[in-house]
Amino acid sequence: MESMGLWAPLVDQLNHAEAEMRRMAAWCCGTAVQNNVKSQERLLAVGGVPKLAKLATDDNNQAVRKKAVSALSSQVRNYQPALDELEHCLPDDVWKRKGLEASEMESVDELISKLRDYAAR
Repeated sequence: MESMGLWAPLVDQLNHAEAEMRRMAAWCCGTAVQNNVKSQERLLAVGGVPKLAKLATDDNNQAVRKKAVSALSSQVRNYQPALDELEHCLPDDVWKRKGLEASEMESVDELISKLRDYAAR
């Protein structure tokens, strides 16, 4: 994706007016970063984490919220800079604790579980 310059256009789709386009963009982001540190770095660099966090907590479409949470789950696992950014972006009514370690799966699972529950509302 990096060599073709696709990260910025993909992240831009997270703002699309159509819910299905936002959902599919989140799905693509999540697939791209899964077990791929270079992709995790790029998604963070192009501002994907704040946009996904906003979708996960504020989007009016439940399917979009759920897919954004899934993408964030792949983005923050074992990648501390993305987890730090996510913690910074989340409203206090979703997540107050700060300072999780990206390598501690139980802690990351707790955060993602909280986001999943919030997204399912």
